[in-house]
Amino acid sequence: MASPGSPPDILLNACLDDHLIVSYDSLSKDLIFKLDRVSAPMQNFLVQQNREELMRLEAEVHQMLKDKMKYYNWTEGSHTGQALMSCETDGGILVNGQLGIAFDGEDICQLDMKQGQWIVIKKEAEDFCPYRKDAFWDKAMKVDCPFFLKILLQIVHLKEKTPPEVSVSRHHTSDGSIIFSCLATGFYPRSILLRWEKDGQLGVWGQESSSGTLPNADATYYLHVTLELPPGDTGKGYACLVEHSELEKPTVYPVPGETSRGSLWATALVSTAAAILVLSSLAAFITWKKKTGRTPLSQLECSF
Repeated sequence: MASPGSPPDILLNACLDDHLIVSYDSLSKDLIFKLDRVSAPMQNFLVQQNREELMRLEAEVHQMLKDKMKYYNWTEGSHTGQALMSCETDGGILVNGQLGIAFDGEDICQLDMKQGQWIVIKKEAEDFCPYRKDAFWDKAMKVDCPFFLKILLQIVHLKEKTPPEVSVSRHHTSDGSIIFSCLATGFYPRSILLRWEKDGQLGVWGQESSSGTLPNADATYYLHVTLELPPGDTGKGYACLVEHSELEKPTVYPVPGETSRGSLWATALVSTAAAILVLSSLAAFITWKKKTGRTPLSQLECSF
């Protein structure tokens, strides 16, 4: 962000698998690596290794914004330039990437990865792409980004691959509907698939909803899905099918059966009878002891 008469404020945020790793603010000159599992000396080393390159980029962006403000004779107001770069690697090899430049909230140009050329989106603002004919961004995308990811992953060890912990439950709503819930949590990597099956068959059995895959505080992920059955469905034979790279095979987690009211009453009656029996025995023991002043031999090995 820049305005006439003041230096631009350059903000940088770098993320790895949806987790913020690096942040930089040109006004404070603070370059911060948010790596909880890396020692302070290592983080200081990373700061020193990247500060010089960052200063060079900052100077180039500063000069570009200064030139544009002079060219367009901007004497008031503030203006914002944005560059978004993302790259996806597999085994250190670039498999996908995106790079685009925007100015004052409008997309200006983007890099075509396959052709290695810039595509101009807004012709009248074409000169806002300072690197449109420069190999800088092409190198940054194809070489620097994959290399940085590889080094960062080796240092961070962001999260060991972990299978999901799965819990399945059912409950009844006030209107008599049956809703199943399937929660998978604590897994890494992020990709996971949760589906509902009935009697071993996949299908759409009712109204489904999903939380979407979301991050936990420990850098793992969780996903919560529910299934509301249509009226008349007894809810028998259902299960949650979970697929994740850390599971040897798709795993089935059956929905727990419903406990009948008869069973609940029987359990309550047995518990009540047992409590009455214990209290009666205790009362008889106290009465007997008061009369005799002795403790029965059968009680000597027990402690109350």
